[in-house]
Amino acid sequence: MDDEDDLKSPSNAIKIKYDLTTMIKIKRNRLIKSTDKGDDTKKGIEACNNVDILIKSEWGERVTKLARTILILRTFSQNKAIPSPEDVRKLNIHLITRLKDFQYKEDVYSSLCTIAQARLLLYNKRRSGEIDAMSLKDFNTNRKTELNDVDKSLIGDLSDLEMHLLSSQDLIITRGKRCRPVPVLVPEDVKPALNYIADLNNRRKAKIKDSNKYLFATKGAGAVRSYDSIKKICSELSLTSPERITSTALRKYTATLAQVCVIF
Repeated sequence: MDDEDDLKSPSNAIKIKYDLTTMIKIKRNRLIKSTDKGDDTKKGIEACNNVDILIKSEWGERVTKLARTILILRTFSQNKAIPSPEDVRKLNIHLITRLKDFQYKEDVYSSLCTIAQARLLLYNKRRSGEIDAMSLKDFNTNRKTELNDVDKSLIGDLSDLEMHLLSSQDLIITRGKRCRPVPVLVPEDVKPALNYIADLNNRRKAKIKDSNKYLFATKGAGAVRSYDSIKKICSELSLTSPERITSTALRKYTATLAQVCVIF
């Protein structure tokens, strides 16, 4: 390629390899299963094998390597802005106040899902998909509300603040990236909301199907997107940079604060 800038989406060049390989497999399988065993079928199978060999031997060096290099170089010039601490503070205060003053009545399931989901995302600063993937099973069976023997053995080494945090929060294990188990902390203020959302009678009143396995369920078969929830809450406030409030940016925000704490 003469001008690397012409490659607008290098990630597509990487991903298309797998699509081409899948298409070749499908065509080759159809030819093998075909009742016509003539010369055209044999030539077609041979052509599929040849293209498959070429992709496996040359795509990585001639396409993938170049695309990954361009992606890395472009990250050097990106402005990776993190959320404003004042915006994060405003969001936290707003969500805690909304949960504290929330009126549990008819037709509140959807709005309560939005508030509770945004609160968990902002509190844990996890990937949005991990909050979305929380299921009723995770909430009911994978929720840790009491100390086990190992926890109790560590109590003597904890400060009063750490003891309060340990006793006032629940821990839910849910599915994370690559199906790995990840912890989600549940602060005291959001527990009543989650209990309401998980209640079977409340879900049925909100016309949530019994077959929907998600904690933050939609009326279909899917889950409410925490990205949409946090953006909806942001729109209710006057923030300096609401576009920076994303799960990815919040994780970078936490990492930055952690580094500052280490320095000082």
